[in-house]
Amino acid sequence: MASYRDRAAVFEQPDDDNLETAVDLAAKALVADPGLAGIFCSDASNPFGAARTVVNAGKVGRVSIVGMDDLQETLTCIEDGVIAGVKAQHQWEVGDWAVKYLVAMNHKVPREHATGSQMLTKAELAGWRQSAQGDRRDRCPRRRTPAPPPNLP
Repeated sequence: MASYRDRAAVFEQPDDDNLETAVDLAAKALVADPGLAGIFCSDASNPFGAARTVVNAGKVGRVSIVGMDDLQETLTCIEDGVIAGVKAQHQWEVGDWAVKYLVAMNHKVPREHATGSQMLTKAELAGWRQSAQGDRRDRCPRRRTPAPPPNLP
């Protein structure tokens, strides 16, 4: 934000991953700042909740939306140019590593573990969808999985 000193957050408030709340918060943001330039969405339902609000307000192309997660409605909104892009998390790795760490509870394990994510914009979406044939693991190009911690079964 240091590079954008002329920009300010209208407000920050969680939607608790609730679509109705996401729509309501986006509407409140547009009322609070009619010249709003962008909305950042930090959970799965928020991007398409914000997109619904922006479409209904007739502000597509004037309000940029970026967010998290790859729900189908969000991907459709990217294809339609309503959402600029999202970070698609490697949720299968989150689950995989959670199970590995649970098994290793009596061993030393990292406090944090990065599982990766990928930025999806309209330009990347076609190739990403083509890679989605079959196993969910193939939906995003996989990063090399880090070696397990010592003593992990």
